[in-house]
Amino acid sequence: VLEDGSREPSPNTTPGLLSLYRTFQALESAGYTAVVMEVSSQGVAQHRIRGVPFTAAVWTNLSPEHFELHGDLDTYRNVKMSFFSGCARRPAGGGVPEFASVLNADDPSFPMFLSACSGTVRTFGLRAGAEVMAENIESGFDGNHFVLSTGGGRRPVSLALGGEFNV
Repeated sequence: VLEDGSREPSPNTTPGLLSLYRTFQALESAGYTAVVMEVSSQGVAQHRIRGVPFTAAVWTNLSPEHFELHGDLDTYRNVKMSFFSGCARRPAGGGVPEFASVLNADDPSFPMFLSACSGTVRTFGLRAGAEVMAENIESGFDGNHFVLSTGGGRRPVSLALGGEFNV
């Protein structure tokens, strides 16, 4: 979604490689210098992001899905982990910053994802030990309220969305 609210339609979460590069070209021509996008496991497995110079990737969770393509949870996990290890091997130069991985420290697969990463790794979660944490969570009909704790301090947050998974 662009600043003016316009959208680039796509039948997939991660568009095909040629469509993706056309979109990047149009955004660059319009003056954009950065893109945030969701990368699906199908997009990784089907090489739809080949050559895209990611500077960071966020992994939120692993749940049993996309077995129609991957077959089982282990294969699905390995495809998702390959995105992180593959991004860290991208060509260097041109002032590209070191690749950074942002990982959910609460997920049972966290140790495996951590081992797949190189470069900077940041963590978030609800349990002690994560660099960015949600504390004192209160859920109600009006959403979630919590304290966001980071190395830089603590700040109250209110979300209109309910459920701990949204925190």
